[in-house]
Amino acid sequence: MDMMLLKKLNVLSKNKSLGFDLVRLYLGMGLFFRGLIFLVQPELINSYMSTFPYESLFFVVIHYVAFAHLAGGLLLLFGLLTRISALVQIPALFGAVFLVNLEKGLMTNDSLELSIMVLFLLILFAFFGSGKLSVDAYLESHSFEED
Repeated sequence: MDMMLLKKLNVLSKNKSLGFDLVRLYLGMGLFFRGLIFLVQPELINSYMSTFPYESLFFVVIHYVAFAHLAGGLLLLFGLLTRISALVQIPALFGAVFLVNLEKGLMTNDSLELSIMVLFLLILFAFFGSGKLSVDAYLESHSFEED
């Protein structure tokens, strides 16, 4: 039993990009569903934005965040335009960390630590792109040169 487990772990250690891909898939799903929640329950984002200092931009910011999470989450999920989709979401998460959660700190249910982790992961995907199990990798390996 132990030998079989070691063999499986050895296979996983040889395919380290799988872990990166799984994190991207999970992050993409999470952000997509967060965007859906913002569309279905706009009062939720209203409560987050209660401390937003610029009332005139409130409408634009709410729609930007919802769209960034929906579209960017789907793109991350499939690994398509991964760097761009991560970059588009970074301002929304930056706002979540520094405008919404930082004031309240770690002792609330608003998940400052989760927002910081998602921001960090988005920055990683913006720099490193997607892994091997992605549409980006498929398109790159199957690109056709025009004559």
